[in-house]
Amino acid sequence: MNGAAITDHFWIQDSGCPGTYEQIRFHQDLLAKTALLGSSAGITLPAGYRCAELTNTGRFEKCWHLENGRWWLYKRGFPEHTFSELAVQAIGNYLGLSMASYELADRAEISAVLDCRAPASLSAVKTPDFTSGTLNFEPAAGLGCRKGDAVKNEQLLRRLSPAIADSYRGMVLLDALVFNTDRHPYNFGVLRDQATGQPLALAPIFDHNLSLFAALADYDRFAAGETDSLYLDWCRLADSQPESVASMELPVINRQVIESLLNPLRVPGFPEEEKQRVIGILAARWEKLREQISQYRTNPEHK
Repeated sequence: MNGAAITDHFWIQDSGCPGTYEQIRFHQDLLAKTALLGSSAGITLPAGYRCAELTNTGRFEKCWHLENGRWWLYKRGFPEHTFSELAVQAIGNYLGLSMASYELADRAEISAVLDCRAPASLSAVKTPDFTSGTLNFEPAAGLGCRKGDAVKNEQLLRRLSPAIADSYRGMVLLDALVFNTDRHPYNFGVLRDQATGQPLALAPIFDHNLSLFAALADYDRFAAGETDSLYLDWCRLADSQPESVASMELPVINRQVIESLLNPLRVPGFPEEEKQRVIGILAARWEKLREQISQYRTNPEHK
């Protein structure tokens, strides 16, 4: 493998070994169907085949698929996971954050793309490689960031770039709003210039299929703030940067706005009543966050 990955455009080469990146990089996706659907029917691998699917991690089945020269990541889940991915993307875009672009990938599309018969119960999303073949993605774990320690993470990222740290603060607020319990340090990171390694920006925010429904399962407790670690992590970050929080420019958010963002989303197998429950929870959750932010605007010394 020479250390190659889809979202990095360099490789690790042993001393004395021949080869160029053009020879090392991935050119095919012969195991995409196997990775996403578990099917190996009709697959024959050439000698020395380099497998892009070995760069995948996580609990959900996924695959990299090459389409017209660009890599796309397909990811499976249940309908609620698909809805969460699309809903959080809509909310993040509304907040002005840089979000990875997800699309619904229905059964017919996947059957055509992978030349197979996809299961009737299939629910999936797809997203293009956000490095676009010209940037490198460095997971936050490589920078020393840790899950659930927003204050320390913000400090580490600020050493790279104030703009990256500001973007991270917006991501922490989004996670607190949508109850994203899966923001470990491999689920965010920075984009670097391919030639110089210079940090350019926080990578587009991705992977939200475990948001929202953790909140539904635990709503009675987190609504009272008793076990809401995400809200507490945001509060600790806000306490460490009160003037920055006070100066955050946020669009108006209320139930009507959330309805306008989420009601147009249609995910097969996801009940409308569950969507409305999510909208109600998000509206209540934002009101709690709004009150906390307002306190800093009124008194930046508030703790």
